[in-house]
Amino acid sequence: AADDAADDAADIADGVCPAGEEYGAEEGQCVAAAGAAAALSISTVVSLLRSILTQIVKSRFGKLFYVAFFLVVHLMKLHSLSLIWGVTSEAMEYEEQAEKRERQRLEEEEARAAVAQAHHRHHHHSHRRYSAPHGSHPA
Repeated sequence: AADDAADDAADIADGVCPAGEEYGAEEGQCVAAAGAAAALSISTVVSLLRSILTQIVKSRFGKLFYVAFFLVVHLMKLHSLSLIWGVTSEAMEYEEQAEKRERQRLEEEEARAAVAQAHHRHHHHSHRRYSAPHGSHPA
């Protein structure tokens, strides 16, 4: 039994695993076939998942699943881009409208100021026109 353990250790070092286990290329560890090992380390779980995913992708159902998943992810990316574009264009349009309103407000203020100034000038002139001529005093 001690010789078997020593042989297994030597085989693992060479990349060969005991019966019922697969060699994990990542960590140089042997991966127990499903359920054979009680304590699974993170690296064995990762390599086990990788082998399961590889088998799923190789199967016909797996290919369909992979394509569907890819399409869903792609559509979600497009949808998020569309939302971002929509929000951005709305913000730009709002900004444009705000600038237009500000320009109109300034123009209206300038027009009111011009009217007020003209009215003030007209009122000032008419006041002078009807006053008594300079030098003469009304009796």
